[in-house]
Amino acid sequence: MNRSTAFTARVLLLAVALALLVPMGTGVLVAQAPQAAAAAEPAIPAGEWDDDWWYPEGRISILGQRFSLMTGVTLTRFTRRSSRDAFGALRADPAIDLYRPEAGSGLATDFDFLWTGITEGGARAGFIAPTLGVRFTPFAATRDRWLVPRISLRAGPYFASTSTSGNATVLGANAAVGVDVARRLSLVARYDLVRGVRGHDLSSTAIEVKVRVPLRSSRRARPKMHDDVPPPGRLIDVGGHRLHLVCVGSGSPTVVFEAGMSDAWVSWDRLLPELATTTRACAYDRAGIGYSDPGPLPRDSRRIVAELHALLERAGERPPYVLVGHSFGGYNVRLFASEHPDEVVGMVLVDATHEDFQSRNPAAMREQFLRATDTFRALAERGERGERLPPVVPNLPLAVASRPAWYRTLYEEARTAEVSGDEVRAARRALAAPLIVITAGRSAGGGSARARAELKVLWSELQADLVRLSPQGVHVFAERSGHYVQRSEPQLVIAAVRRVVERARTPD
Repeated sequence: MNRSTAFTARVLLLAVALALLVPMGTGVLVAQAPQAAAAAEPAIPAGEWDDDWWYPEGRISILGQRFSLMTGVTLTRFTRRSSRDAFGALRADPAIDLYRPEAGSGLATDFDFLWTGITEGGARAGFIAPTLGVRFTPFAATRDRWLVPRISLRAGPYFASTSTSGNATVLGANAAVGVDVARRLSLVARYDLVRGVRGHDLSSTAIEVKVRVPLRSSRRARPKMHDDVPPPGRLIDVGGHRLHLVCVGSGSPTVVFEAGMSDAWVSWDRLLPELATTTRACAYDRAGIGYSDPGPLPRDSRRIVAELHALLERAGERPPYVLVGHSFGGYNVRLFASEHPDEVVGMVLVDATHEDFQSRNPAAMREQFLRATDTFRALAERGERGERLPPVVPNLPLAVASRPAWYRTLYEEARTAEVSGDEVRAARRALAAPLIVITAGRSAGGGSARARAELKVLWSELQADLVRLSPQGVHVFAERSGHYVQRSEPQLVIAAVRRVVERARTPD
């Protein structure tokens, strides 16, 4: 084995080892019974529960844009016989890919940074290519969709190098067809058109197998994917069942986070540590979700608000509060503010649902939501029969995230969504406090292009109406974000919360 081949083999072995060391998807793990607190791992601090694999918004910031990194293997075959004779018929080499991920389905801008190195004996050829183009993805990646096909067309400068003719820069292009598996593995067939590099045609066909690199992930957070760990917060009895509450920091007002439908306190894990340097911040699991016990029916906003108020009171958390609600959580924080106006001194709504959304939602989207609700019910029934379920969210222990009670709660919250909207509408009142409405710049949702366009117009209209809830209302657009703004642009949400906190501390 020559030196270059040995080097390639070592790099490939390292890539395989890294891939095996990275925690694999929770869907392939077997749920374990919760362990006793004394035997479990120490509690993981808030802010270290995130799972980078499942939130692919990028960890590398360049000129204000965020990128992800993938690495793996490229099997390359040059198109021209002369190039194959010079550099080898088929080569397996390390592959590095820096790219900007896009959420949702349909057409999207596609940027890739490709690196391919080919070495055969004393001959060498390779290229580095930052290419820009367009990608088409037929449907969005979701937690229960493991395979997502895509195609892309890109062009850009290929910085090519060969041992026989030196370095050159030429314009090249590539077309790729591939599939993403479980949001972490990419399998791609690619053709690169790279002509005229000083007598060598580097056009090639390639097969790529790459895995996402979990940049800056916490080693302390990894054990949670394999074993049960104690909750990071307290379990507080609110009248026959306990709710899980996580609070960090000190100061007033206290920021209270309310997650969207199906989401647990961990939806806010990136925000809590930073806000703890400014004031007191609390997030919790609604009844039946995360570490909280199941609660009585119905799971509408009025009951949720009553339980949240009891939770804060019995936990010793005192007003005033700044409330932060995401998606369905927007219903709950608004109803809380209407029922307890003297306790609320500010609010931030993060791509929050409007009370008229359910009744005005395009028919195709309403049908999609009803089908999803039926799926939640079916999964709850399967789990209650003893069948193993996939995790609702990936960044909690499997024994917690796969509980049938969580699916049952998700179904109950979904089927009473219109009731919750009616409750919020009936209690609607002006908010005499600072309000910031954050709206995602990238619309989500499936269905036809027409239905998505209708949804985007409706969502924009309703978000603007939310701003009018307060004479101090401010509208902020998260241009680079889909629905989960707190994950793709956490600093934007943190800045909004701090702004409201400061305005609450120094009223006019």
